[in-house]
Amino acid sequence: MLLQKHSAHIDLVLSDIRMPGKMSGVDLANRVSLEWPHIGIILTSGYEAPAMVGLVKPTVFLPKP
Repeated sequence: MLLQKHSAHIDLVLSDIRMPGKMSGVDLANRVSLEWPHIGIILTSGYEAPAMVGLVKPTVFLPKP
């Protein structure tokens, strides 16, 4: 993962909530929050705003047009 090698140089992660594979954007946000708490997180989606249940720390939601 890019974050493991370069986390000191990353200030923000922007991720869609729906991602290919097993990890969702919420899963990614929680992992980033726990391992690299200095990194801010913005989640986005073209679907309705999710409830954002289960997030470790408050996260900004940015709806796609």
